[in-house]
Amino acid sequence: MVEINNNIIRFSRGDEVTFTFSATDESGSAYQFQAGDVINFRIMQANGYNKELVLEKDFAINAETTSVEISLTPQETTIGEEINKPKDYWYEIALNEYNTIVGYDKGPAILTLLPARV
Repeated sequence: MVEINNNIIRFSRGDEVTFTFSATDESGSAYQFQAGDVINFRIMQANGYNKELVLEKDFAINAETTSVEISLTPQETTIGEEINKPKDYWYEIALNEYNTIVGYDKGPAILTLLPARV
């Protein structure tokens, strides 16, 4: 299960997670990702400005498209120690490494990790 609401992503630790990501250009139109573009998805610790990286995964764009599927395996979502209550992380989505689309400098981007389902 993955929930996305206003740049807040929620899922359970150890879940397989897939969601579709799209962006807009300066005019507000759907952004056209190009073949050869790379979407960088990063999860960081949510304390201070240190931004300790917890997970980084890249998604290559093979053909022109307006949306990208971001998928994480159960191993990739088994972040940190086991938890018994929700834990917040920060995340960012960048285009070609340096162009932040969603993330710290664009407003809150919170990833809430829920305890593993039994």
